[in-house]
Amino acid sequence: MSTIQMFKSNAGEVMHLFEVMARHGVSCSLEMNVEGSADPILGIADATNLSVEYVEGDDGDTVVVNLDNAELAFELQKNTFGKYISDCQVMISIISDDRAAWFNSSAMSPEAIQEAKSYDSTGGEFEDKEVILNHSNDMVNFHEEMKYLNQLLDEGRNIKRVDVTNGEQKITLGYESNPASYTLIKLDNYELALLKIVRSLKFDDMLDASNGLELEAEGALIAARQCKESNPNASVGFEQRAENLRVLAEILPVANADYREHCEME
Repeated sequence: MSTIQMFKSNAGEVMHLFEVMARHGVSCSLEMNVEGSADPILGIADATNLSVEYVEGDDGDTVVVNLDNAELAFELQKNTFGKYISDCQVMISIISDDRAAWFNSSAMSPEAIQEAKSYDSTGGEFEDKEVILNHSNDMVNFHEEMKYLNQLLDEGRNIKRVDVTNGEQKITLGYESNPASYTLIKLDNYELALLKIVRSLKFDDMLDASNGLELEAEGALIAARQCKESNPNASVGFEQRAENLRVLAEILPVANADYREHCEME
């Protein structure tokens, strides 16, 4: 018996696959299993009434799949999505901590398979989202943006780009169905050591580190003002140092999970 290797997917692409099945009149079967049970708790064979919808919610979004008379809801934050597209069939997995749903299409035409493979992740509910973080502005808004950032990450979006301007971070997140499009960053031993210590520290540690960087930034600004007339080049250098330290003071603490958790609770 051969084993099928499922590939990582996301809610947007899975919805696209269900919609392709529905457009081409392809039936779909389902088997749902729960952890600790060898037998499926739900099975549907060759359902012909197929639809899918995306429901937005304050605590996270949900994909709802309708198969004949069954309505199945899958929260994006609690599930991971997988796919396998063969020459004549589509398979979908939606898996949470305690259950797994496996969907299989019936035979599909070459045209339907080609359409299934042509998912475009740039539009609709799955277009790129932006989060803007500025620690120097309203802290309530900062914490709300942090909460939104974590929600987007929990839903399976990836950070595609970070732009930093005058201490403000604009983070672009989106779904990506093509693993080859990811940029892999190779870390040396020093960078790995930094990552390890940042992950191990607690909220108070990160707050102290951020405050220390802010104090150094203020000191650099004072130095810039003091030598502005006598040494303009040095003044510019101190201003740039202050800006770099402020950016580091904003980015460093939010890289720590305990710090983010405390920010969300406040």
